Amino acid sequence: MATCQIESGVQFFARLTARANLKNLHSRIFKDGGPFPNEIIEVYGDSSAGKTSFIMEMIAYTILPSTFQNISINGKNASAILIDSEHHFDLHRLVKSMQIKLKLINNIKPDEIKSIISESLKRLIICNVFNLFELKCTFIKVGSIIHDNSNIALVCFDSIQSFYWCERDFNNKKLAKDQFKYDYLKYLIDQIKDYSVVLAYTRSTSFKSNQKYKRKQEIPIHYKINLIRNLGTDMTVANIQYKTNPVYTVKFRLKNCFQLNC
Repeated sequence: MATCQIESGVQFFARLTARANLKNLHSRIFKDGGPFPNEIIEVYGDSSAGKTSFIMEMIAYTILPSTFQNISINGKNASAILIDSEHHFDLHRLVKSMQIKLKLINNIKPDEIKSIISESLKRLIICNVFNLFELKCTFIKVGSIIHDNSNIALVCFDSIQSFYWCERDFNNKKLAKDQFKYDYLKYLIDQIKDYSVVLAYTRSTSFKSNQKYKRKQEIPIHYKINLIRNLGTDMTVANIQYKTNPVYTVKFRLKNCFQLNC
């Protein structure tokens, strides 16, 4: 028997609006052709493992154009939102990374590189937050921004653990780290779930409950990317798992540009 499907006006609008996507963003990192709309990416690792740098590179590939005067650049020509609660993001480093990428492409002149980067940066929205109240307000605002801009394909949150101790002290009671992560991740997802964007967030490896936190419903994490920095070299190892598929490893350098080790 047929059932009645009910949707809100926002869901109806989102379903009818053609949106940018990040399919085949980087074939070495996202082997399955993703990330796909509505997928969630968790980037985690120890301090200085390169979590913010990894997010920065995702943003660079997102906002760069796909072509310039018939020259392939392999960007997505899409827009991105960064919710920055750690304040480790360096805009100058993002520019440097894009400069290096563009210099490796033949037939692009130095003055054209500057123009390409300037246009690309117009597709990046940075939301700096400094407390829990601002964070919740920003989540709501992000939903409104995406509603008004169909070119937004990526939302990054660096980092989900930033205000854990503030929340715990404010409530004056014990608060499981996994509970905090779930609550704030779900709150953000509820604001953006109708718009088919990719969500990437960072956390420290140590930011998890000591005991397995049980709940009836979990948030599906599609990509789990564990960054491990080799302190003896400038190499970083990314152990990547997509859904329940086997883990695969990618090695790269994160200085001024994402340099894969073939």
